[in-house]
Amino acid sequence: MGRASVRRASCAAVLLALAALAGCKDNPPPAPAATAGNGTPTSTPAAPPASTPLAGEALARARTCLACHQVDRKQVGPAYRDVAARFANDPNAVTTLAAAIRGGGRGQWGAVPMPAQPQVSEAEAVDLARWILSLKP
Repeated sequence: MGRASVRRASCAAVLLALAALAGCKDNPPPAPAATAGNGTPTSTPAAPPASTPLAGEALARARTCLACHQVDRKQVGPAYRDVAARFANDPNAVTTLAAAIRGGGRGQWGAVPMPAQPQVSEAEAVDLARWILSLKP
């Protein structure tokens, strides 16, 4: 491996690490319970939904997926359209992609590994996988 290749690999690893750190933000604190106007909690406190009601690109943006991926072009990771094309005929694609989103991956798309994204819930990972697969060319 030449010096230029080593530098590119090192730069890619640094960018990947920075993107992973950017994606590791804690979830915001839960909203305070609903009150009856006098500070007394009501019988039905406001509960956050089980999964974020964001869809598609908005969810990818909220979970910082777009720091490494783009819809139509390779960035650090593969373009989402390329992922959709690779998994187009795979009946287990949603499950496979959701697991890769949460657990990370290595060697499927080149030398740069995808770090695990534990801040993405299982439901969000499934939503993201379905959206990615919808981008077939």
